[in-house]
Amino acid sequence: MQYFDYLDNHGVSVDFCPLIDSDALRSRYAKGKYTKMHLIRAYGRRIADVLNAGSVDVLWVEKELMAWVPGVLEGLLLRRVPYVIDYDDAVFHTYDLDPRPMVRGLLGPKIAQLMRRAAAVVVGNPYLADYARQAGAQHIRVVPSVVDLALDPPLSPFPKGRFTVGWVGSPSSGIILESLRPMLATLLEDPEIELHLVGATEDTLAGLRRVILPWSEATQQGHIDRFHVGIMPLEDTPWQRGKCGYKLIQYMGRARPVVASPVGVNREIVQNGKTGYLATSSEEWAEAIAALRLDSERAAAMGEAGYERVQARYSLEGNAPLVADVLRSASQRSSHRR
Repeated sequence: MQYFDYLDNHGVSVDFCPLIDSDALRSRYAKGKYTKMHLIRAYGRRIADVLNAGSVDVLWVEKELMAWVPGVLEGLLLRRVPYVIDYDDAVFHTYDLDPRPMVRGLLGPKIAQLMRRAAAVVVGNPYLADYARQAGAQHIRVVPSVVDLALDPPLSPFPKGRFTVGWVGSPSSGIILESLRPMLATLLEDPEIELHLVGATEDTLAGLRRVILPWSEATQQGHIDRFHVGIMPLEDTPWQRGKCGYKLIQYMGRARPVVASPVGVNREIVQNGKTGYLATSSEEWAEAIAALRLDSERAAAMGEAGYERVQARYSLEGNAPLVADVLRSASQRSSHRR
């Protein structure tokens, strides 16, 4: 959705057809699951959207049409229209690493099949690109996650006051912070250190002194501007190797230094010692955060270096032409074949 204004200004008209509406998503986060009626409506609407898409030049599909639906059925729906399919997560591991043999057998090949039939596959990192190549996809483009640097200028100065460690995420992803619980518990013994969690639930790191802040598109940048450092822990698992580092790019896009696990694309986004630190053990995490706290000038310089890196590689302005080219090229190739 970040690209819509750019595409519209460059002759690409986009109709947005979400699978899950806002009411269903709020229910999911409040109750832990979607209701059956939410899913029936969502899947019925998705089928209707695809069947009515015969006049479009290309469909732009995020990950898959419908989760847990066999690939052969999605293939039948998509056979009449060319599509570009887009991945910023290793969703194929939802199926091919499922502990149930029936799921692995029925759905394990699904994402590879969708990639292979696509007019183009857009992925956010090399891990996803490798999977697409092994799947037999013919046209693969790596487009990283991006932020709009023109959205809310100017950048705020490096904050004063209590040293604030910050994290931005979703209710479902806050569980990863448990890996840092012992280190954070020790860190928060200092009353001059705060931990801000944007988008987490009250269950996240329960028992620790932390500030839970609601996420919204309108307020997230203001929350990040109060961070002194942004963190992104990951575990070295197949699923998390497919992550695209959006948290890091958000922090760096607001000129904040970062500390992250050296997993997947994090190793590419973070220039260790220049835009922040890569940390594996609890000791490394504690040392990295302490170093940033004790040298505010260096921390601010790292934030500025991170902002310059986002300008060069992870900005909306820099990557929007790539997305437009992918869509146009996919449409032209498919039109030629037809």
